[in-house]
Amino acid sequence: CVPIGVLQAVLPSGQPDVSVSPRMREIRMDACDSLRAISPRVYVARLTGQRVGRSGKIRCPFHDDQTPSLHVYADPERGWYCFGCGRGGSGYDLAALLWQRGTRGEDFLELRRDLEAFLS
Repeated sequence: CVPIGVLQAVLPSGQPDVSVSPRMREIRMDACDSLRAISPRVYVARLTGQRVGRSGKIRCPFHDDQTPSLHVYADPERGWYCFGCGRGGSGYDLAALLWQRGTRGEDFLELRRDLEAFLS
């Protein structure tokens, strides 16, 4: 695993690509994104305030859920999925939905910074 680094846009000649904005050069590679390595049980509990029991299910915060239908997987690659409303994804997706944020471009960079601060 390579440590998180700064994306360097480089042309085949090895010269920096000046068409890429300085802001875009700050996008971090997610090959070893430390947030993606956090157990879904941990980030779901922290973000929703609900304890994830042995069954791995909680009540979904996105719809009226009488019986727990949001399944939290043990594997970070699988994340979470609600069988009631069909929403699911990673910790980024859950935080974006709860905090009403976007997951693209500058919105994602801001979301990532806030999520990193929230979970540390």
